[in-house]
Amino acid sequence: MTSETFQVSVVIPTYNRADLLVETLKSVFSQTVAPCEVVVVDDGSTDETEAVMSSWSDRLRYVRQENQGVAVARNYGLRLARGEWVAYLDSDDLWAPEKIQRDQETHERHPTAQVLYGGSRRMSPGHVGRALLPPDASDRFLEALAMRNTLSVGGVTVRRDVLAETPGFLEDAVLGPSADWELWVRLAARYEFACTHVATLLVREHPDNMMHNPARMEAAMTMAVERFLADPIAGPRLADIAERVRSRAQLYAAIGYYGCGDTESARVRLGRARQQHGSVIFQPMWIYTAARSLLGDRWSSRLRRFKQSIVARVG
Repeated sequence: MTSETFQVSVVIPTYNRADLLVETLKSVFSQTVAPCEVVVVDDGSTDETEAVMSSWSDRLRYVRQENQGVAVARNYGLRLARGEWVAYLDSDDLWAPEKIQRDQETHERHPTAQVLYGGSRRMSPGHVGRALLPPDASDRFLEALAMRNTLSVGGVTVRRDVLAETPGFLEDAVLGPSADWELWVRLAARYEFACTHVATLLVREHPDNMMHNPARMEAAMTMAVERFLADPIAGPRLADIAERVRSRAQLYAAIGYYGCGDTESARVRLGRARQQHGSVIFQPMWIYTAARSLLGDRWSSRLRRFKQSIVARVG
């Protein structure tokens, strides 16, 4: 059914994902509360996307543009959207059937909130991971979000007029993978957020994910941090933790490099994180990544098991 009081436009940017896009669309059209419209923005695909979309022409709006990047495609979709709310979904991800319904229920509980967000699960062939739930919106939500992007694009629904005022995703090729993080921080500094407390997004893991390109992710995170720290509204509110924010970005860059097997680059970023703000060495992920990059998986696993045995005896 379609809600008369909660009108959601779904915007799906896509580029060469013809093999995954159909399943994504099926998840959108299986919603217990239907969107008022679905807009697919093809960012210049060279595969069979256009042919695949021809069979969906009576159910959605399909538009093409020259290849300009996902931020440009998302903003193009925003300009076309007519609903009061806009929900973005990457063309390789899926929604649980109750995604829009959970958003509507959250809106009814928090009618003044302009941004609704929920959690996600990682999905790989034959496996769906545990629910990853972001922190609840609070007085410290802006600071928490600046320290780490815990929101996924497909888990956020925003009032269309708010996105138009902000305005939207910054269209920078380097910022690309972190353009959503930069936008969430700008929005959190200006508007009220409300959490659904459920994971209704399934994030598909595959070789094309940005997590497999740590250098690009590092450049994007670094730019996002500098952009929102320079923002006239967010920047002053984050001034006291600016170095901690920069330090944490280096930590997550280190984790990315280590995950791709580049331990030397991981060590360099761990060192930069410590230089930016010494307190980072007390973060469990800094300790864990440092141990694994210095000692190797076998010895760090032994240390972890030893720690667990000590905790069990003390407890």
